[in-house]
Amino acid sequence: MSKLSRKGILCKTWEGELGMANYSRDGTLNSDNRGTDNTFYFSVDNRKTAERIQQAMTSNSVVNLSYEQKLFPLSWAFAGACQRRTEYEVHDVQVLGVAPTAAPMAPARR
Repeated sequence: MSKLSRKGILCKTWEGELGMANYSRDGTLNSDNRGTDNTFYFSVDNRKTAERIQQAMTSNSVVNLSYEQKLFPLSWAFAGACQRRTEYEVHDVQVLGVAPTAAPMAPARR
């Protein structure tokens, strides 16, 4: 999980970013990103789910997000209700465990 924040002036919504690893078509992890953006931008539909995501972020946990893809993003209020700013709306989060720590890298050869 990269970021979760409350956005807006009059109508505040929970907006988040999930940085995903770059995998090739055969399922192996690619070492170079080649300029591609592998960030999953999403909105959270309720405070309880947002709090669970924040807890997962502070404990460095791996999560599984349950979401719905909407037709298009909304950025205005309907009848006093704040709406999502992205086309993906997260409605539940499942904590899978603590993320493994990366092994230290060997120094570069000269």
